[in-house]
Amino acid sequence: MKQTDVANQYMRDQAKSDREKWETMLAQQIEDAGLPTPIWTGSEGGQYKVKAPGRSRPYRVDFWWSLDYSNAMIVEVLGGEFQAGSKYARGGVALRKWVERLRWLERLGYRVYCFTGQEVKDGTAIKWLRKEFEVKT
Repeated sequence: MKQTDVANQYMRDQAKSDREKWETMLAQQIEDAGLPTPIWTGSEGGQYKVKAPGRSRPYRVDFWWSLDYSNAMIVEVLGGEFQAGSKYARGGVALRKWVERLRWLERLGYRVYCFTGQEVKDGTAIKWLRKEFEVKT
């Protein structure tokens, strides 16, 4: 393996580690705020999977709530978004596929919120979610 390949893999691993850290932090904030418990990556059942038409594999989402049959919500956490190894920083195909995925989720009727790791850390994400659940409950 070339040195650049090793460095790129390290950066991808670091971005994944950051994303998992932010997801865990947001899950704790959700619990502390007394909001409904979502299905999320770190929960017992793992990630929620959404089947999209024309796709053989379902989309995995970070957090999912079913508020009622026609009213489901998804939250995605972008960890490591500004690190050199993350798919968002690299742009190109990975970023286009991620944006396409968000459009499909919205077309399927989900409300989709995306937060950066910084927004989880500074409390912006949980403020948005508190407001969302105040409106819907």
